[in-house]
Amino acid sequence: DDALWGYNGTSYTGYDEEDWETIKKVSNGEIEPFHEIMPNGNAKFFYKTNWYDYLFKKWTPTQNHNISVAGGTDKLKGYLSGRYFKTGTIEDIADGHLIRYNLNANLSFKVNDWIEISDKIQLSTNDELTYGGYKGDWYDLFNSSVTMYFLFPFEPNFINGVPFDKNGAGAGAALESKAYWKRNYNEQIINTFSATLTPFKDLVVNFDYSNKIYHTLNTTRLTNFDYMTGAKLLSQTVGLNRLTESRGRSHYNAMNLYATYTKSIGKSHHFKLMAGYNEEEYEADNILGEQGNLLSSTLSNLSLGTD
Repeated sequence: DDALWGYNGTSYTGYDEEDWETIKKVSNGEIEPFHEIMPNGNAKFFYKTNWYDYLFKKWTPTQNHNISVAGGTDKLKGYLSGRYFKTGTIEDIADGHLIRYNLNANLSFKVNDWIEISDKIQLSTNDELTYGGYKGDWYDLFNSSVTMYFLFPFEPNFINGVPFDKNGAGAGAALESKAYWKRNYNEQIINTFSATLTPFKDLVVNFDYSNKIYHTLNTTRLTNFDYMTGAKLLSQTVGLNRLTESRGRSHYNAMNLYATYTKSIGKSHHFKLMAGYNEEEYEADNILGEQGNLLSSTLSNLSLGTD
């Protein structure tokens, strides 16, 4: 205000010295936060909102658990490990999550002196839930144009228990109602079978067959929400009513067969011959579906859409 007043004699906030003294008293706890209606019907606010504490956590808990087991004999060896990971988000209004599971298993068997086989399995899942939004389409919390903007501490985030956003974007209200959310889930499994043959001293034959399956399930749900906005404290229902579902699946197979023959003649002549074969196959399909004007704001099913 001081900078603008010195430039052209106007006030950016519209508050005078008496108003700032009142804001100081509210900030110091001498009087309770309040707002008053001016003769033109606009509200003037005297609050002490800590926007950073309202939007963000001071810390986020994280869980990370690991377990592994290994053992075997000269003929048979095995290994198994697992991991569970969970963390929240930095959002303090509507907390999402990130959950991951990992499993690895390996088993090897020495059939005889020249044949050894093994099988390795890797399984992983990723489940991520995030909240965001504003009165229009999807935006995340860190989009400065709809969240971190003109957040004066003397303006409230609630009025009579109803989310308030003077500038109208409605990001806080969307988070309060958890009206806009995204869930991204994927899972992957990889199985690799291997065999090593050494029929005689100088020849090694290697074989492996790998199969990878990858699935994705993504959902974006937008629903209407209520809030108050503007200097005249207008009550509005805003937002979109839409559900978007996408599903993806891919299969990848790879086979490798190669042999290596090494031979040394004397101390100065060394020969190495390698021959191999590779075959790969990949296929994928993806499906996207979207519906608007769902009959229920609490359910997320494409069959409920009417548009």
